[in-house]
Amino acid sequence: MSVKLTTQQKHNLLKKAKSGDYYVWLSEWKPGKGQHIVVFPTNKGLSRGMGVFRNFYPVLTPRDSPPSNKRGGNAYKEGRFFTIKNSLARVLDYNFNKN
Repeated sequence: MSVKLTTQQKHNLLKKAKSGDYYVWLSEWKPGKGQHIVVFPTNKGLSRGMGVFRNFYPVLTPRDSPPSNKRGGNAYKEGRFFTIKNSLARVLDYNFNKN
């Protein structure tokens, strides 16, 4: 799997998810669209004055071979608890023991 994100982008996406102001979603891989990450504000972020927006980050193009796990995933923080699905953790190189 050749992910198109730089190390800095991966770090920034994790930082946004851990702040609690953003949701980070990994789409399912599809032959026509590939796979991408969508970032958008949570209700907490909107209450802080952020506008409504969506940022897309390409992960895999349709020409890339499909990942072994085609499912999507998400990352968000609710209260004190940070949640990240395994599929997104693999894309962002998240280490559960160190982070």
